[in-house]
This record gives sequence, C-alpha cells and structure tokens, in this order.
Amino acid sequence: MEGDNIATLLLRWQGGILYSPSQSIAFLLRELFNKGTEYKNDKEIATILDKYGVEIELYIGKDFFFLYVNVLAIHYLKILSLIREMIFFPRWPMKVVKKAKKKIIQSLKLNRAKAYFCAQELVLEKIFGNHPYGWKLDETTIKQTRVEDIARFFYKCRGRDLSVAMTGGINQDMVKKTIDTFNPLERTASSPPLYTIPSQTFETPFFLTHERSRQSAMIWGKVLPPLHRIDKVPELLFLNLVLGGYFGSLIMQKIREEKGYTYNIYSRFIFLQKFSFWKISGDVKKGREKEVIELVNDIFRQLREKKISSALYENTQRYWMGRILYRLSSAQGRLFTDFEQAKYGKSLNHYVNYYNKLQKFSCDTIREQAMEQLFPLRFACICLQE
Repeated sequence: MEGDNIATLLLRWQGGILYSPSQSIAFLLRELFNKGTEYKNDKEIATILDKYGVEIELYIGKDFFFLYVNVLAIHYLKILSLIREMIFFPRWPMKVVKKAKKKIIQSLKLNRAKAYFCAQELVLEKIFGNHPYGWKLDETTIKQTRVEDIARFFYKCRGRDLSVAMTGGINQDMVKKTIDTFNPLERTASSPPLYTIPSQTFETPFFLTHERSRQSAMIWGKVLPPLHRIDKVPELLFLNLVLGGYFGSLIMQKIREEKGYTYNIYSRFIFLQKFSFWKISGDVKKGREKEVIELVNDIFRQLREKKISSALYENTQRYWMGRILYRLSSAQGRLFTDFEQAKYGKSLNHYVNYYNKLQKFSCDTIREQAMEQLFPLRFACICLQE
C-alpha cells in the first residue's frame, strides 16, 4: 500500500505572521529552526538528518506554523528525540543567526528585482494597511531583530492550539511515543491582536513603475470574509477553476495559449483566519497590459452573459472531481484534510459532500450563485517596467 514505508508527521500551531511582533521574526525562525539546540550544533543536526534521509520543513503561514517531517518508518523513532530537542531546547549561535539574516536579505533583494513580488507587496499593503497580513519585510528590521526576540516568540507560540497528525507506516508504539513527546507542550487557544482593515477599495487598476523588471506583473482581486462565513463555497471554488484555477481554464487558454501574452497566469483563493481574498495574477509581456485587461474583462462579460461552453464546465468538473478523489484516497491528502478540519472546520464529509454536489452542478447554478460573491472586483495592481 502506498505510503506504508514512509512515516509522515505534521504539527500545526498558531504562530504565523498574525501573531509575530514583526514579519522578520517569523522568517528568521523558519531559517533557524533546525540550526541548533542546547545539545547539538547545526552541523551535528544536519549529519543526523542526512544519515536517516529526513525531510523536515517549518512553514510559516499568515496564521499558523506547520512542521512537516517525512522519513522512512523504520527510522521514525530514531529522529523523534531530535525533533523534540529542536522544539523544546532551541539554541542558535550568533554566527548562525547572522548567516540566516544574510540569506533572507539576499533573497529579499533578488525578489525586489521582480515586478510580481513588488506588485504583491503593494496589493497586500493597500488592502490590509497596518494589519500583519499587509506587513513587508525590510532589511533594517531583519538586521535589528535579536535572537532573544526570536526565541521568545517561539516559546510563546509553540504549543498554542497545537494539533498533531500522523500518516503512512505508523504503528501504535510510534503514536504513543509521539503523543508522549509533545504532551508537555501547553495547548492553549489564543486570540491574535486586534487590527482594523482599511475601508477604501480600488475599482480600477493603479500603476507602479519598477525600474529593473523585464515584465509587467498584474493582479486583480477581491477581499472576502473568512471561509466559515462565505456562502456557496463549492460553487465559488468551482467558478475559480473555470476562470483561472488550472491549465484548462478560460484565463490560461485565452491569454497564454491563444495570445501568448504570458507564461503563467492563474486565479486562486487565499483563506486566512480573519480575512480571505481571491486574486488573478501573473506576469505578462511588456506593452500588452491593456490588451490583457481587455481580455480579462471580456471573460467576465462572457460569464455574466452565459457564453461559457458546457464542455468547459464538464472538463473542469472532471478535473476537480479527480482532485477530491485524491484527497479522499491518498495518505498525504487525508493528512492535510485533517488540518483543514482544524483550521477551517472542514472534514472528510465536507469533501464527500463536494463530490456529490459537483455531479449536480449546472452552468447556470455556478454562474448565478458564485458571480455575485466575486464581482465587482475591489482592487487591482499593475507593475510596469520603466
């Protein structure tokens, strides 16, 4: 059976950007997580991880931390104590911290040379203002962040609303020892700081000159409530796929395949605890920005006027049904579904209901129930080369 030889551990706890005093602290924590404990230095940790072929990554989200560990099942118990050390007894030498800061600053400078990165930062800043969702990384804050500030943040959040999930080649002994390992972590729910969201909206595109970019980055979208407060979620997600959620979508076919104006343009939802937003984004050829805007607007008109072919809806339906079946059948799919249950209140029954409902969808049902939630758009950004 697939996954029987592999053990996967996933820890999730509150403590992303929303809970951090600054964005730099969360990013530095991700870089430093496996770089030292009170008992082992970074080289010793790297040697152990390489010896057992461990894949380990700390993901920093807007609302949560996710610690992902993947290893051969026969080695799982051998590396459990090391994971415990990294969580309970972190210690990062100053030279390692300086190296992590240098790496983040270099990455930031490279990204700032990309039009899309700057456009994304600007859009988030315009939407969320002083809210942590809109914070930008800056070199000065990274340099000024102290190692004790990073450690204090980690200690404070590492057991907050903790969830543990395991899958693959797991036996009862491994489950028991995992529970014993992480039980000392305090499981407390905590509310993030209160922030207000700017009330202004952006009905038309605005422009940003970017001197070093070779392309134009384009972003459209709309701010939405958190997932649990959105009506008609299946219809909304399905309409997103029709618009730009996969390779066969309208936006991808008309702008990339037919016109050749871009290599990559998609639409997607970003669901957060306090807010969500939907966006269309991609890089396009310089000088083709107005044509792309007209094409996107034309796609919206086709949706409103019921001019989308039933064949496209049927193809999208098959694509999404395949994705749902993967979630229901694969070990990793079920694992991440468990965490969606914890984060969004969605369970496996939720996906079964989606699957059943998909088979009854009609073009008119999708259009009527989802269009009113996505349109009109509320912000737009175009980042142009000078």
